Amino acid sequence: MNGITLSMKAASRTETKSSASADAPLHILLLDPVYRTPDQPGATRSYDLARHFAQSGQRVSVLTTTATAPEATDGITVTTVKAPHPARFGHPTPPDLLARFANALRWRVWGIKHIDVVLTADRPLNTLLLLWFCWLRGAQLVLDVREGLPDAAPPGAPLGARLGQWWSRAMFRLAARKATQIAVLSPEIEQALMAKGIGIAKTTLCPAGCDTALLTRGGNAPALPAHLAQGPLVVYAGHMSSADSLGRLLDLAAAAPSVSFVLAGDGSERGVLEARAHELGVLGKNVAFIDPLPRRELGALLAAATAVYVHEGAPRAFF
Repeated sequence: MNGITLSMKAASRTETKSSASADAPLHILLLDPVYRTPDQPGATRSYDLARHFAQSGQRVSVLTTTATAPEATDGITVTTVKAPHPARFGHPTPPDLLARFANALRWRVWGIKHIDVVLTADRPLNTLLLLWFCWLRGAQLVLDVREGLPDAAPPGAPLGARLGQWWSRAMFRLAARKATQIAVLSPEIEQALMAKGIGIAKTTLCPAGCDTALLTRGGNAPALPAHLAQGPLVVYAGHMSSADSLGRLLDLAAAAPSVSFVLAGDGSERGVLEARAHELGVLGKNVAFIDPLPRRELGALLAAATAVYVHEGAPRAFF
């Protein structure tokens, strides 16, 4: 993350018409419709970036929605847009929430003064507005790419869906071309962008970090049923959107009744997986499903595990 900070600072001081000292802090505006802190379940990358910049002496403002009930912490200023409903861990961000946030950008960004850098989480919303805003304010645009180029619409998709995906891909390419810098989550994403001719010479690999202080036994780990606390423990924590991959973990649980398995999280396939565990006769015996945990509690659960299961859908973010 230090590379991002230094590059943004150099670009901003070089290209922005400002009489401020080169040592003056940057004012970074981070845009993310779903912003989570370690006290909430789910990915905290935006918070980690914001905290890092704040700790390095920069001024950080976050514009988000009330979908996760975010709070201002660690010297980070948080401004919210009212969300139509809460964000659910393990489920896609609802289109109406994204639309509400994109519409709010039209007027909320103008009320935040003296912006040096606009940092957007993943695929920018309201790209044309952001480019216009950055041009008028002399601010630099930085993309934090976590998923890569939006997928093309599948063959046979309705015309509206095809046009929508075409527009999303076009706006992503435009934002990437105009951005000062592009941070990418993994080498796989970086290679995929390079293969499309996107971000050449201005990408920075910024992998997800690990708070080792949270990986302590005991800590804030949730209390598990007594019969699961004995013997080897296998833990899966994350989205439950791949019934095939996680189903193999349940098959393993059926074949190894002396090993305990805990699946922490939520997603579209959780009900299917619970039904599968019941069918195999392992649910409530050596398999337990628990709700998604905040990061402060998740670390202790992982530390207590004998093994942690990572399914094959994870390489984009896990390498």
